[in-house]
Amino acid sequence: MVFSPGNKAHSFGHPNVEVISNRFLEKNVPPMSDAEKLLDANLRQHTMKLNQIESQLAVEQKRAKELNQVIRKDVINNLDYQQLDRVKCGLLYFKHKLES
Repeated sequence: MVFSPGNKAHSFGHPNVEVISNRFLEKNVPPMSDAEKLLDANLRQHTMKLNQIESQLAVEQKRAKELNQVIRKDVINNLDYQQLDRVKCGLLYFKHKLES
């Protein structure tokens, strides 16, 4: 369901605008079909999973910020080549995990 610049509601597909607005306003709500119940359950499940992923992302972003603060404190200047290579590998792994 979308609204035009003139603030008119439009829906694409099923259900139509009236059914959606009636459900939202709890007016004359028709009983849900089995397919609608299944879709609703799937939507709830995916919404929960998305919320979990967003929470994990927030944690990882916080960890990345903390890591950046540690790196900025000139810790890198005191590392030898092998240690720098391990830091680089760790950062690349972290980037890969964050993107996936």
